[in-house]
Amino acid sequence: MSVLRAGAWTAASRVLAQASQFIIFLVAVRLLSAAEFGVFAVVAAWTVILSQFSLAGWPEFVMQWAGTTRRLRQVLAVCLFVGTGFAALGVVAAHVLPYDDDATLRLMWVLALWIPVVSLGATYAGILNLQDRLVPAAIASSLGELANLAVSIAALLNGDGVLALAYGRLAGGLVWLLAVFVLVRLWPDPRMTLAEFLEVFRFSSRIIAVRLLLNLRLYAGTLVIGFYLGAADAGYFRAAQRLVGALSEVLGEPTRVLAWSLFRAARNASSGPQVDFRDTANRFFSALLVVSVPLFAVLALLAEDLVAVVLGPEWGPAVPVVRILAIAYALYASGAATEAILSLAGRIGLLPWLVAAYAVIGVALTVIAAHWGLEATAWAQVAAATVIFVTTMLVQFHAARIRWVEILARLWAMPVALAVALGLAWGFNGLAPLQVWPAALRLVLSSVVALVVYSGALMVVDRRFLRLILDRRKGD
Repeated sequence: MSVLRAGAWTAASRVLAQASQFIIFLVAVRLLSAAEFGVFAVVAAWTVILSQFSLAGWPEFVMQWAGTTRRLRQVLAVCLFVGTGFAALGVVAAHVLPYDDDATLRLMWVLALWIPVVSLGATYAGILNLQDRLVPAAIASSLGELANLAVSIAALLNGDGVLALAYGRLAGGLVWLLAVFVLVRLWPDPRMTLAEFLEVFRFSSRIIAVRLLLNLRLYAGTLVIGFYLGAADAGYFRAAQRLVGALSEVLGEPTRVLAWSLFRAARNASSGPQVDFRDTANRFFSALLVVSVPLFAVLALLAEDLVAVVLGPEWGPAVPVVRILAIAYALYASGAATEAILSLAGRIGLLPWLVAAYAVIGVALTVIAAHWGLEATAWAQVAAATVIFVTTMLVQFHAARIRWVEILARLWAMPVALAVALGLAWGFNGLAPLQVWPAALRLVLSSVVALVVYSGALMVVDRRFLRLILDRRKGD
């Protein structure tokens, strides 16, 4: 497997997912009322919460597994059983929510069916990761997204209303599940001892705790701003967070799946009592930061045009928040690999405590900064990200011998190349003739200039990157 090819396919699948969701949104806003959107938002939020519990840590458990396939089949059975249970809970909840019309009940029924489907699909995808079949996994995910897009649009145009969005989500999940099942070809096996079940349960309970704490940290800023500064500022903050978060998601999924694959190979090759991920980490994190940091930097540089194109000129107050949050998310970029590193190093027990500490730090800094306004709250996210980044460096060293001093030393050329690229892109974007061009065109051209110049400058300043690309092309 080519790591570059696998990463590119995974990133492309996330870009497709973002584009698919955006297209569905554009069509839906023209055909659905605000009230229908509100009902879907409430019901979908409830089912997403249930699906997070249903997912538990099944994919992560199978990705770190080093034994026979029998345990994988057992985990699939547990996943199916738990997913079905949460689907039943979702159906019961349909009669508790403050909506009693038939359409809402049908909506809840359809989305409840989606819960075990997505849980089982994610677990099969985890097995594909275990088998280092990352490209087929990305293709299967893309097929699911295309099915979601096709069914949602067709049902919307057919007049199915808010149910169209649920039909699309269920169809996408079913296509994804079918695709990954065909690739893996393992049937669930419910036969397992109590000791085997408790081993899986202990691991998954830690992952659930991590998921809940991560969501707390993610939404703390919006909730605190809404409380202290009002709904308008909360809207600006959430919009900025969503824009920067879209790029973070595109980068985060390839980071996560490649981290599991590469560090698992390093663990399997390790012979000592403690894993040593040093060499793998030097290559992995160097490549990650060389790619992610300039993307967030370009996002910050061109935030004004981006907000104008995506949100509209009336969202101008979100521009400085986008720029500040881009710094925070650049610091968070390497964190997507922490779960894999600690799991494979046998230190998964540290993860809930670590994430709990991160959540407390993030929420505390957000509450303190909210008194000084929107931008101060955004800077609080940068402060929290800095503390988290430094803490993660120390934890990774003690758990897996990862030396971030060595990693950062390998990146000496990146600031030079980035400064040259951003300077030229800023000058290009400010040219007088370009000011009469559409903001979307100016945004695309300036981004291309920045990234092309950055790539060229990086290969000129540090020839290692040029040799790396040439070696990869020969290897492929």
